[in-house]
Amino acid sequence: LFRSTRWPPPESMEKGRPKVCSCSTVKILCVLLSITILLGGIGVTAWAIVTYVLKSDNQGLYHVQVSSADFRLTVYDENERKWRLVCTTSSNSLVATLSCEEMGFIRALFSSELDVNTAGANGTLGYFCVDENQLPSARRLTDILSPCDCPRSEE
Repeated sequence: LFRSTRWPPPESMEKGRPKVCSCSTVKILCVLLSITILLGGIGVTAWAIVTYVLKSDNQGLYHVQVSSADFRLTVYDENERKWRLVCTTSSNSLVATLSCEEMGFIRALFSSELDVNTAGANGTLGYFCVDENQLPSARRLTDILSPCDCPRSEE
């Protein structure tokens, strides 16, 4: 005679033994896939919220740039909607470091002065002066700049 057996046998349930889970591979894969999708959705939602909160009005261009032709530091004046050169200060190396950090670089390698009368204004209109008293605590270069006429004819 043929006798079918079930696992666990019915008598093992009666004796208080725990029932063994019969999870198939398909069920396990479905659960793992569901958890992965859930965690991915949470991650995407967190990324979207952080991106929205930290979103800036500036889309693409930095307000601080260095000309690739002659390495002049230029800063965009949002009020006047024009680019200005930065006047020379006694803290040129600190200004260079702060501007490089603002553009995403680790540090400035060097800084130098350039006479505007000799090199020209390079398409910019006007100048920014640096408030050297606020320079040590500044986080952004644009926070310590104000439109001015350079005391000397240098940027």
